[in-house]
Amino acid sequence: ELSATSVQRNYDKALKSLDDLNVKTKVTGTVMSIDVKKGDTVSAGQKVATIRDDSEMTIKLSFPADEAASFHVGQAAVVTIYGSFETINGTVSEISGASYAVDGNMIVRDVKITVKNPGAITESQIATAEVGSSASTSSGTFTYKENRAVYAEVSGDVSRIVADEGTRVSNGSTIIALESSSVRNSVSAAADSVKDAQLSLESQYDNLDDFTIKSPIDGTIISKDQKAGDTIDSNTKLCTI
Repeated sequence: ELSATSVQRNYDKALKSLDDLNVKTKVTGTVMSIDVKKGDTVSAGQKVATIRDDSEMTIKLSFPADEAASFHVGQAAVVTIYGSFETINGTVSEISGASYAVDGNMIVRDVKITVKNPGAITESQIATAEVGSSASTSSGTFTYKENRAVYAEVSGDVSRIVADEGTRVSNGSTIIALESSSVRNSVSAAADSVKDAQLSLESQYDNLDDFTIKSPIDGTIISKDQKAGDTIDSNTKLCTI
């Protein structure tokens, strides 16, 4: 039973490796770069793509600590882009519980504000913000909601680019398909091992069942040729019915 369980685990692991030949994104966003091409050989852990979700942007700014203490998550905020003075509505998404001092001995707290990206905001842009009547004491830059590299889980050859650069993909979508004969051979070998282990286990259960000696007919036992504790071989006469 332990052997059958062990080979089943190996088979499940091989199946996962087979599924990992489909390189999938773990976030929703836009394919910003594909770093391999069809026919390339990639190694496990190699970066193959970058996914970015810039539908929302977050900026962390400091506010006077006593004023920030009265803020609440979800509170409306107005963000002003440096240079163009364009304003964007946003909401408070996080308020730091820790205060610290800045130049001039002002005590401040960091506040994160999230805005919907109208399409032109990048991480290089600088902005300030106001929450109610309170203004940020500093400026800051934006960060994307997601900007994540995609790595190959297993080694293989690129057989197909499923999602080209600029394609919008959802979490769990396949973006690159790999092919590996070694992975497929491992799956086949593991499947054979599972079958062998199952047959062996079934055979052992059949043998175990044979240790319970059953009468082949209805009748009365008229003689017994063995007693408890005797060691016997197969086909040894036990009794007459």
